[in-house]
Amino acid sequence: MLLPSVFILVASSGLFWLAFRRPRPRRWWLPRKSLTNALVPSASLAVGEAVDRQHRHLHAGGLIGEAAFTESRSRFQELLTAGRCEDIELAPGLEFAVQVKALTEVGTADAAAVLERELKREITADPIEQAWYWLDLVIGLRSLNRTAVLPDVLRCADAVAGLLQGTVLAAEAVAFPNFPAALHDLTSPTGRLAVRAVARATRGCREGTIDAAAMVRI
Repeated sequence: MLLPSVFILVASSGLFWLAFRRPRPRRWWLPRKSLTNALVPSASLAVGEAVDRQHRHLHAGGLIGEAAFTESRSRFQELLTAGRCEDIELAPGLEFAVQVKALTEVGTADAAAVLERELKREITADPIEQAWYWLDLVIGLRSLNRTAVLPDVLRCADAVAGLLQGTVLAAEAVAFPNFPAALHDLTSPTGRLAVRAVARATRGCREGTIDAAAMVRI
């Protein structure tokens, strides 16, 4: 029992040091380039590239279109009220982030169940595009306090560990309130994934990809 506590203490101390040394805005991911107008891709962009540009724009502070969001939320609310939870499957592409936000705003147990189901589904063969979809879903589920999905979140983060999105997913996993419990048994599959998530999140703070101050405040 002592080893996880020591590990958490060391990791937390490192994050506090990074937060003092490198204060940053309140955002997990710290984009290094301006992406003005990136939400509107050119017609020549492939779907994966368009989704990548859209999400970089959103994570840099861009907004989702209110009309599309309101329409999606109303449609999902009607389906869920009618007990048609199984009929909802989120379509890949530029509407995916809108749909996730809409279900998160609905916020019912059935809406959360849809998000959990989507987290376990392979939506696209493009690893970057898939990573963005996972990140959308994880952010929604964490905001709904669906802590039981943490093992799935850790697996998703590990599957895209070499990507920037994998670093952000690792930070999201560390932010789950039940994350410390995942470190209680470092020999278990979940424990090993949790250790790797802490390492990637800490490295992201050091490299300036992740907002260290935001992690300290969780």
